[in-house]
Amino acid sequence: MEEKKTNPTADKIMDICNVLQITPEQLLTGKGIEDEEEIVAASPESRFTPYDIQLIEDYHGLKEEQKKRLMAYVEALKKIESLENM
Repeated sequence: MEEKKTNPTADKIMDICNVLQITPEQLLTGKGIEDEEEIVAASPESRFTPYDIQLIEDYHGLKEEQKKRLMAYVEALKKIESLENM
């Protein structure tokens, strides 16, 4: 029986990465997966989860204008939260 070889779409690769909480590079090469787990495990007091790390990696992949817009959204969310807590 022959196996059919397929290449997943970029969307499918991103879905897999999101579920596994790894980057596409880590999925495709395996590099950095153990290192990240060791970093998280080595510092139990750390507030950074694999999701946090992914968010930072995604941020670094944005264009400068996108980064500025994202930071404006974050500031707006913080203002809304502080108003709600009054």
